[in-house]
Amino acid sequence: LREVYRHTCSLIQSYGTTVPPKQNSIVGPRLAQPGSGSRMAGTSLRPKQEAVRSLVKAMQFQIRQQLDTVNPAVHWRLRRFHETYTAYTSMFVNFATTYRAVRDPSFLRAQINRQTGMAVLKDKDYVDGYNTRVIWVWEECIRQMDFYRAHTERLFSMIAPFSPTLVDIQWESGPSEKFTRLFGLDAENHAAIISPGSLEGTLSKSFDYFLPANSHRHFIRSGLLEAGCQTEVIDSFLGHWSRGEEPWVRFSGLSPLFFRQELKRCLIPMLQDVGWVAIEGLGKSDVR
Repeated sequence: LREVYRHTCSLIQSYGTTVPPKQNSIVGPRLAQPGSGSRMAGTSLRPKQEAVRSLVKAMQFQIRQQLDTVNPAVHWRLRRFHETYTAYTSMFVNFATTYRAVRDPSFLRAQINRQTGMAVLKDKDYVDGYNTRVIWVWEECIRQMDFYRAHTERLFSMIAPFSPTLVDIQWESGPSEKFTRLFGLDAENHAAIISPGSLEGTLSKSFDYFLPANSHRHFIRSGLLEAGCQTEVIDSFLGHWSRGEEPWVRFSGLSPLFFRQELKRCLIPMLQDVGWVAIEGLGKSDVR
C-alpha cells in the first residue's frame, strides 16, 4: 500500500510539473518564483498590459465614432452609444478604485470629498459596515463620473417619455443623487442598473475581452507591487485586512496623507500608461 501511495504521488507531481497551464492570450504571467530575478508579479487572472491598453483604445475609438452619429430621434443609436459609454465609465472606475465585481461601480456625490479625493467605498459589506473602506480617487476618474452624470441627464431628457424604468431609477436615487447610477438600456428602452454579468457581456461581445469583471483588481494589485507601493497601502486600497489589522480604526498607524501620496505616486502612472482619460458623452455642448 505504501508503494502504491508513493507511485501515485510521483505521478501527480510529474503531471503538475510537465503539463503547462492553459493561458488566455490576454492574461499575464503568474507570480514570479523566488530567485527568478523577475520583477513581474501577478496571478493567472492578471490581464496583460497590452490587453488593457487595447481595450481602452478600442472603447475610446468607438465612443468618438458613435458620438458623431448619435441622433435623438434614432433610439438604437442612442442605446448603442450609451452601452459603450457606460462600459467605458464602469471599467475606468473599476481600474481607478478597485471596485469589487459584486454590483454596479457607482459612487454617490456624498461619498467623495472632491477637495482631497478621499472617498467611501461600499462594494461588499454587511449591516455593521465592517468592510466599508476609505480609498483615494484619481481626479481624472472623478471627471469621468461628472461627464457620465451630464451624459445621463442629457439622455434622460431624450428618452424619459419612452422609458418609465429610467424615470424610476432617477426617482429612487433622490434629488441630490440623480444621474449617479450606472445603467443599461435594452431594445425596448427598459433601464436596469448594470451588473458584473452585463458588463462582462458587453466587453466580450463588443471588444473581445473575455476576462472576469474583477480581473482589474489582479491588474492593480500586481502593478502596485511592482511599482514599490507599500503593502499596507495596497491592502487598504483593495479592502484586504483581518480582525485587528484594520487600516482606519482608532489605533491604526496608516496615515491618510501617506496613503494618498503613495497611490498618487504608483497608481496614476499605471492608469495613464494604459490610456485612461476622461471623455465626454452626450453632455458635450456640441452634441445635437
